[in-house]
Amino acid sequence: MNFDFENVIFPTIISGITGIFGWLVGKKREDVEIDTNEIANTKEIIEMWKVTAKEMKEEVAELKQKIEDLTKEVHTLRMENIELRSKLSNANESHQDKQ
Repeated sequence: MNFDFENVIFPTIISGITGIFGWLVGKKREDVEIDTNEIANTKEIIEMWKVTAKEMKEEVAELKQKIEDLTKEVHTLRMENIELRSKLSNANESHQDKQ
């Protein structure tokens, strides 16, 4: 077998170099696409967290208002309870005095 450099070896070497070059360029492009997808996914996640944070902030504000309202109601009921106990005590004393 007589290998002809120009017809066999040279095209094989060129094909190998071209394949390696194509792989490197393709790898670089694939890496860039992966990075781009990761950035896009990260942006979507950030937006989702912003929406969730806003909703939670609104819910916390509502719950704070409910706590304030309930605290006022408890205070009012305690005052009413004190008044009623006082009236009951006075009524019991008055009833005992009559006996």
